[in-house]
Amino acid sequence: FQYIGEKLLETPSIAISQTIKEVARMAKIAQENYELSIQAFLGPDESKISVVMEQEQIVNFLNHEITGFLAKVTAQELSTGDAAIAADLFHIINDIERISDHAENFAEYAAARIDDKIPFSEDALAEIREMHGFVSQTVEKSTRAFENNDKALADEVIQIEKIVDDYEENLKNNHVTRIASGKCTPRAGMVFTDLVTNLERVSDHATNIAYYVTQSNYR
Repeated sequence: FQYIGEKLLETPSIAISQTIKEVARMAKIAQENYELSIQAFLGPDESKISVVMEQEQIVNFLNHEITGFLAKVTAQELSTGDAAIAADLFHIINDIERISDHAENFAEYAAARIDDKIPFSEDALAEIREMHGFVSQTVEKSTRAFENNDKALADEVIQIEKIVDDYEENLKNNHVTRIASGKCTPRAGMVFTDLVTNLERVSDHATNIAYYVTQSNYR
């Protein structure tokens, strides 16, 4: 840990503020892992797959340990405001961990693409890059919004999420057309569909974090 420890339990209000910093650190690691996992798939880049898997273990560790620490904090006498923040933090930690879980999925898709030599059309890869561009914004901006309690930035995330939802439906329809015309294989279609679904879910989790920022006061 960089910001929390058992001694902070003596001053719960400080423990809450320091936990926010630790959660923000966890969010940045998950954000980096998401970016690496997409690079691993699009490359494809086998060297990045193992890094994603290692960082996923770090995020899992932080998820477990920060949650345990926060449980100890909430067992103390907290102000109404700190109790509300703590309740939100439990949810935010879970959303961050789920983003990294999806990064692990993307790394597995990258491994399948390499090991099974699954061909993807340039159109399919271009669409993934385009959707990733918007999802990347939701993850990066929600992380900054949480770290800085920036409600305006959190609102931007919520607006971008609407674009991501449209992309999910459109990209899946486009890929069905490519498979029907023989431009992509059914195996590629399965991976593409799963990947697009996971991209949308990453954006969902980032947007959940943004919603908590718009509704709460972390500073």
